[in-house]
Amino acid sequence: MVTGVGFGDSTMDSNKLILFDWDNTISQRNGCVDLARFKDVIEHATRKGWSIGLNSDTPLKRLQSWYESLGMNGPIIAEKGAVVWTPAHEQVIVSQTQAVFAKLRADVAHLLIETPGITVYFGDNTEFIRTVSSIGGADSTLVAVDAFRVCSLGLFIRQVANGVLNQSSPASQRVVELIQSIAIDHPAVSKIVRLNDSYGFASIAACDCG
Repeated sequence: MVTGVGFGDSTMDSNKLILFDWDNTISQRNGCVDLARFKDVIEHATRKGWSIGLNSDTPLKRLQSWYESLGMNGPIIAEKGAVVWTPAHEQVIVSQTQAVFAKLRADVAHLLIETPGITVYFGDNTEFIRTVSSIGGADSTLVAVDAFRVCSLGLFIRQVANGVLNQSSPASQRVVELIQSIAIDHPAVSKIVRLNDSYGFASIAACDCG
């Protein structure tokens, strides 16, 4: 993770590579990062021969939109190393778990949909959680499933009360316990659902990409 670097030295090695973490580093919930200034810094660095890219747990599709808007020119390492993309090639999946996670997402979605009291959103869940604060309908536990991930599973969990979405540790723990009830018997898939209670985010990652 790189949060700050200087590019003033005109003698720097042209083979240098910098990968920036994205979520909660460059992009923060309080929106305090000056992206216009950051873009200027990247442009200055690439003119001096630096390759600038991204390294994040975020899915490739979401990273690519920011990558292009910021004028980056290096690789993208997505989903904690499970997906690698370079400008000169098509998307490269370095994890062998793509089919495993496709089935897991389908199984998890089916389980959640069939569970009373749970509402499921499937799509760009980061944008959904960032922009939606209330929904209609009965009170429920909302699980927003990330449709962009290909070698991992990512879920935002919210408790809906009177139409308002709130973070809830009991709701998050209930969803995690449900997911753990589905056997994931594969040596390259994490058997532990990681829950970040600060964000109401649960995930399962590939573990064959070191």
